[in-house]
Amino acid sequence: GNLVHGSKYLTQYAPEPMAQSMTSFEKWLMSLVDKKKHASEDATVVDAPPPPPETTQAPEASSPPPAAAPGAADNPPPAQPAPASGDQLVFHDLILPMLEAKCNKCHNADKSKGDLRMDTYELLVKGGQDEKDKSVVSGKPDDSLIVKRLALPNDDEDHMPPDGKEQFTKEETALVKWWIQEGASNTLAVKDAKIPADLQAAVASVLKK
Repeated sequence: GNLVHGSKYLTQYAPEPMAQSMTSFEKWLMSLVDKKKHASEDATVVDAPPPPPETTQAPEASSPPPAAAPGAADNPPPAQPAPASGDQLVFHDLILPMLEAKCNKCHNADKSKGDLRMDTYELLVKGGQDEKDKSVVSGKPDDSLIVKRLALPNDDEDHMPPDGKEQFTKEETALVKWWIQEGASNTLAVKDAKIPADLQAAVASVLKK
């Protein structure tokens, strides 16, 4: 990602704790590269007389870090890896992932069709160029533009996502409507939310992804 899109590609829109963890992990990886480089330089300098202990020491000193790397790679940012249900938020962990997968390719910092961005809570509720049609109207899903657009037939030019793109399932659409009906909060925890039984499968699917 960094090579193709630039050094800030992975962290630019990540939540602050996640971005810090990614940056720290990146620095740690670079430190391993530096250690290996210095180790190989030392090995070439120390070529003959005193070596046996030092040449065997060098691999031992550099072997623990590779063993640690898988553990760090398996648990990158602390905000991401399977948090306890008490740490999960309805907007951040259920609604935003669906928007990122199916809406944010056209509604982000680089490309905001209709002057609408959906990559943050604040910009989503702010809406786009038509101030009369708010993307999210707290407590009123049927008045919310996002719900109106999802409900249109797939071949309607105003339907979102556009025909041919990955669509919301009925359960995912119902989950968005439920979230708006409940007040469209960005602080409501999953454990405190009274999610209807018929939406539990959709919730589990989003959290799994």
